[in-house]
Amino acid sequence: MSNQFKGIIVCGFGQKLFPLTESTPKPVVSVGNKAVISYVIEWCHQSQLNDLLVLSPASFSNQLTPLLKSHSVHYNSVDDDTCVNWETADWLRHFAHLINSDFIILPCDIIPPPSLPLSSLLQQHKTSHYNTLITCLLYYNHLDYGTREGPAPFTCIHDKSSNTLLIPPSDSLDGVDLKTRLLWEFPNLSLSTKLLDAHVYIVRKGVLDLLVQRPQISSIREDLLPWLCKWSYQKGLGDKWSHLLHLAQDPFIDALTHSTTQSCSNSPEHRLRVQYFIHNPNDGLIARANTLGTYAELNREILRTQKPAKTVITADNVKIGEKSLIKMSIIGNNVVIGKGCKIIGSIIADNVVIRDGAKLDNCIVCTRVKIGERATLTLCDVGGDSDVLSDTHAKNEKISLDGSSG
Repeated sequence: MSNQFKGIIVCGFGQKLFPLTESTPKPVVSVGNKAVISYVIEWCHQSQLNDLLVLSPASFSNQLTPLLKSHSVHYNSVDDDTCVNWETADWLRHFAHLINSDFIILPCDIIPPPSLPLSSLLQQHKTSHYNTLITCLLYYNHLDYGTREGPAPFTCIHDKSSNTLLIPPSDSLDGVDLKTRLLWEFPNLSLSTKLLDAHVYIVRKGVLDLLVQRPQISSIREDLLPWLCKWSYQKGLGDKWSHLLHLAQDPFIDALTHSTTQSCSNSPEHRLRVQYFIHNPNDGLIARANTLGTYAELNREILRTQKPAKTVITADNVKIGEKSLIKMSIIGNNVVIGKGCKIIGSIIADNVVIRDGAKLDNCIVCTRVKIGERATLTLCDVGGDSDVLSDTHAKNEKISLDGSSG
C-alpha cells in the first residue's frame, strides 16, 4: 500500500517559532532532544513509506543534509529569495516533475501518536469512494499554551455521514453562504470550532496536474481546499474543471466527467470531493510544533509520557554544577550548567552555557546560547547564539541574536 504513494515533506521558514528559528532551520529545531523532522520521517518509515522527498530553502542545507542522509531521504532545495513567500502549492508546482504518483503532503513539524500509523490513513484514502480527490487529517485542539502563542482557532463544516469536508478549517465563516441546497443535500452537516488542520493531505496525482494549470493557487488550506470542497455541493463546478485533473484512466471518474445525467454528475454522492479523517484525542496527542506555545507543550508532553516517568531529560555530555536544581526540564547535548543554578519547566537546546547562579523558569533556550551569572529569566524565549548578560532580569520576553527583546 505505502509504496503506491510518494511522501512530500515541505519545510518552511518557521516565522511563528522565532526566535527559535533565528539561527536553526525549522525542521532541525529539537523536540524532546530530537530534530522535529525526525518524528515525521520515522512515522513514514514505520508504515513502509520510504519514497520521501524533503523540500526546503537552500539556507537549511548545511544543517539539514547530514540529518536527512542518516535517514536515507531525498532532498531538494530552492534559493531563499525565490521561495521566501512560497506556500505548499508553490513548492509542489516547482517540483512537479519529481512526482509521478499519488502522494501525501506532510509538514516537517508534526508529532504523531503511536496509535495513528500513517498506513491507516493511506488505506482509508485508497479504499474511499472513487470520487475522493484529497483526504485530510484533522485533530482537536486541547493543549494549554499558557502565555505563549498557540494555533489560531479554526471553524469548519463537514458531513458526518459521508466524511465529506464542505468548508475546510478557516479563521472565520465570514462570507460563507450556507445555501439551502447545501443543507438539503447534506442533512448530517456538522460545524466545529475546535478542529485543527494537521496539514497532512493524501492527494491524487491529478490534483497536481490541476495545480500546474492554476498558478494562482498558493496555499493548500486557504486556496485549494475551499475551492475543491465547493465541487461537492456547487452544481456544475466540478464538471467545469475536472478535465484538468487528467483522471480519464479511472473509468468511474471518466464516466463522472462526461455524464450529463442527474443520477451521476449532478448527484452529491458522485461529485468530486475532499474527504476528512478526525483523530480521536483519546487515542493520543497529535500536534504541530509550529508556534512557541505548541513547541513548549509538546516538549512537556514528551517529558510527561516518558516511561518510566521522569522529571528531567538530559542528553549526552551534560555538566551540572553543585547545588543546582533542575525540574520538569529537557536539557540538550553538550550543555554546561554552573553552580547554584535553578532551572524549572524549561527547554535547553544543545551547546548552551548557563553560568553560576542563573535562574530560568518556563524558558526556551536555543542552541549555543550563553547565559551570564545570576541572570534571572521567566517565560523568556532566547534565540540561538545569543548572549544574555550577567544580572539580567527579564520576564515574558523574546531575546534574539542581535540583542533585541520584546
